[in-house]
Amino acid sequence: MRAKVLNMLQCWLYDAFYQHIPAGRQPKTKKLVEEARKTTRPEPLKSVEFPLIEKIIRDDLGHRKYRVPPTPGDPTVRKTLQKTLQRAVNGTYLRN
Repeated sequence: MRAKVLNMLQCWLYDAFYQHIPAGRQPKTKKLVEEARKTTRPEPLKSVEFPLIEKIIRDDLGHRKYRVPPTPGDPTVRKTLQKTLQRAVNGTYLRN
């Protein structure tokens, strides 16, 4: 997987799921994986197969990496995430 896509995936997982986990609680892996499966992904992440996303979620939860917010290191990633956030604010970023 290209570094840009991996960075975008990490940022999306944090923005959509990880930051909403209450402090001091370990999330249920199965529940988070199912929630991610139902959620519409940003356009560049639609080509990523879900088993890979599930593996990353399980790894992040297993090593408690979900507590550290990733930095959008690439300008393209930053721009795409800003568009996704704007769509969420406008109500056009809906779950399937």
